[in-house]
Order: sequence, then structure tokens, then C-alpha cells
Amino acid sequence: MQSNMLCRCSRRTKCITFVFCVVVSSFTLIWRLFGTWPLSKQRFYYEPVRQIVTNEPTSHVIRNQSNPYQYMFGPALVPNIPEEYFHSHLNDKYIIYRCDGNGLCGGLADREEGIVAGFLISQMVGRKFGIRFTVPCDISTFLQPNLVNWTVDTGNFRSFTMRRVEVIDHDAWKLREQMIKMDLNVSYPEDVVYFKVNQEFIQYLLKNKHFKTLKWAVNLTVPEIYNVIYRRLFQLRPHLDQQFHKFQIRARARNRKLVCTQIRVWKNPTIPNDYDPGQRLDLNIIWDFLKQYNDSSKYSIFVSTDSEDVRKTGVRLFPDAIVDIGGNIVHIERSSGQQVCGGFAKVILDQLVLSTCDVLILTSSGIGRIASFVRGTSDELYCTSKGKVERCSLSDPGYIPYGW
Repeated sequence: MQSNMLCRCSRRTKCITFVFCVVVSSFTLIWRLFGTWPLSKQRFYYEPVRQIVTNEPTSHVIRNQSNPYQYMFGPALVPNIPEEYFHSHLNDKYIIYRCDGNGLCGGLADREEGIVAGFLISQMVGRKFGIRFTVPCDISTFLQPNLVNWTVDTGNFRSFTMRRVEVIDHDAWKLREQMIKMDLNVSYPEDVVYFKVNQEFIQYLLKNKHFKTLKWAVNLTVPEIYNVIYRRLFQLRPHLDQQFHKFQIRARARNRKLVCTQIRVWKNPTIPNDYDPGQRLDLNIIWDFLKQYNDSSKYSIFVSTDSEDVRKTGVRLFPDAIVDIGGNIVHIERSSGQQVCGGFAKVILDQLVLSTCDVLILTSSGIGRIASFVRGTSDELYCTSKGKVERCSLSDPGYIPYGW
């Protein structure tokens, strides 16, 4: 057998060497027969899928039809997981993320944290998953289901037992700690559990005993789990999909690379009622860093921000290289008025663009952090730290801060 040729054991070989040869040969045979290691040792490999963008701005984008995940421009990577690894035989109970005007939900990244946590819990306990997200506008206006149908008709739940698990900020911190040792089926026996949190739960849920049953997730990192879940749940509605692809074609015309930054200013004239963190980021370190890419023959520069002043500064400093997604800048929890829904669409597109950038520079922003998860690689990833821009990695300790 070919596998036996990996080791050649002579009569003078010690017994321990012989045993080692047998073990190695056996594992090699398993690999050749089944194409994978036993689950406890299994590590899923990335499948780098890149969209093909032609040089002409009017040309069409060719999608890779063999991959179920869309929006794979630039260096974006996604774990390649067999579909049969996901729990598909679900019971008639539900975990439903709910943000429908009953209390605060947070900004877009806060809500995405709750959605991703809710979906992971639903998989851990074998339940169906749904999203009821109607404030400030119905999320289904902008996003539609991809591989998971998360639309639900709550009118069918009249005879069901229900429970609300809706906690934010410090109360959410307490709950995620409790969930490490929680028996989720015992703690939440109701037919429908409405779930809403605005903090990062995945790094706690993966310590729960139920998590070990998830063949698709058991060997993934926290960023990889976000990457997979976000892509499984969402795809753009056609009108935004068209806008997104037109942006990519324009930005990458003539084989230019897309260089992006997400600048979170917090309280500022554009969003005057946002939280004030006190110490302000020195924006000059970002502008100075971007100057090396100020060559419109090689690069396009995209600035996503919560400040109209920052947006205008980017245009002024890099007039030939700048590319932008039109629309008002809003905070979907704190802004109000007729412009909010249009601004909601912009922030969704902004985040998706960030997930495709060849170079990505981040500040302290949940929008940018989740975009980097969906981007799926630490290549050309930079963070602001201690008054400078420096390389960072999705696996760095502290990349996911405790208070997030």
C-alpha cells in the first residue's frame, strides 16, 4: 500500500519507530480515503474566491457561481464548509432577533452582533432562526435572505409560548458570561425566544457545551464565524446590489486597488447626540498614511465615516483618487428624520465595501471591525494605535475589545 512507503522500517528499527510508522501510515490512509481528518482535529481551509472585474467601467461583473457567498471582491476570503455540516433538521421552535421599537437596539454593528449571536444559538439548540428588524426601517428593504430564510410571520405564533431575552450594555455583559455554562434548552424552553443584545457574544458561546455539536463551527475563530454567518444570512436587494457592483467596477477600473478607511469620530456635528468618548483620534495620522496611495492610476481611496467634515476632508486631500457612495451619514439609532432610511442603505453599502478592500485601515468602530471579519484576512489590515497606524491581525489579542 502506498501509505506504507512513508516509512521504511528495517529489522534493526526500534519498536517505537515501528509504532510511529503504523500511526502515520494509518492517518495518511484515512486522509486519502475520506479527504479530511477526524472532526476533533479538523481545520477548514479558506477558499479564496475573487470576482473578476474588467477594466471598463461599463462592463459587467462575472460572479463565481460555484460559491454560494457573494460580494467576493478584492482579497476577501471565506471558509469553505460543506453545506451538510450545518444543522438543517430543525425543530418547530424559534430564536428570533427582534428590533421593532420595543427599547433600544444600538447602531448597525450592535444589531449585527445580536443577529449573529442569535443565529449561532439557534444552531446550537437546533431551532429555526428569524429576524424581525423594523426600526428605523425594515431591514428587508435593503437585505434579503441568502442561504437561510430568516423571514418569519409572527402571526403564526399565537398558540406558542414566548420569552423575551432582550438586554443591552452591562446587562448583556452579564448574560454572555452566564451563557458559558448555561444549558440553553433548560434555560429557554419556550417555543419562541425573542433575542436582542448589543454586545459580542460569540467568544463566550463557543465555550458552551452546545457549541461542540456544531460541525461547521467547532474549529473556526470568532472572526470566521461572523464571516460565515453574515454571508449565509444576507444578500443585497437588487437595487443596492446594482449600486454596489457599479461602485466596484468604477473603483477598480484600470486594475486599481481599493484602499479604504473607516473613521469613527463619535459625537460630532453630523451626529450631535452620539456618545462622546472624551479623547479624540488624531485624524492626521490617517491622512498622512493615505498619502502613499494618492495615485489615481494605481489606487482608489474610499473613506467611510460618521462625520460629514471627515468625508469632505477626504475629497479635498485626495480629489483624483477618492471614490464615494452617495447618501446621508446617519446613526440608525440616534438620527431621525426622512433621511434616516437612505442613510441606513448607505451604511450597509459602506460596510460591505469595506469588507472587499485591498487595504483596510480601521479606527475604533464596530462597523469596521465586522467588515474586517467578513473580509476574512489580515492581509494589508491596519489599525490606529498609540498615535500611529500600524499593521494588525484578526488574531491579535485585544482585536476584539472586552467592552464591545
